[in-house]
Amino acid sequence: MRVTVHLDPAVAKELSGGPPESAAAIEMTSVIRNLGMELRPVHPGSPDPALAATFFVEARDASHAAEAVTRLQAIGAKAYMKPPPAMP
Repeated sequence: MRVTVHLDPAVAKELSGGPPESAAAIEMTSVIRNLGMELRPVHPGSPDPALAATFFVEARDASHAAEAVTRLQAIGAKAYMKPPPAMP
């Protein structure tokens, strides 16, 4: 299950350019690592700061995705799960 994550453009740029140095980037890296996820860009290499700040993570199931959303939002990221395409 995919979780979309929108970061502050400065944090996104830092995470895309090498090891994190700011407190916000270090905290983001720590949360992602503790969740057992990998932060991946939706638009890799985009020169547009808004597009470059959009990432995703893959969760193993709905509860893992919900935990990721909660923890990422708690540190200031805009995170959400895409709803299912149709009613079950």
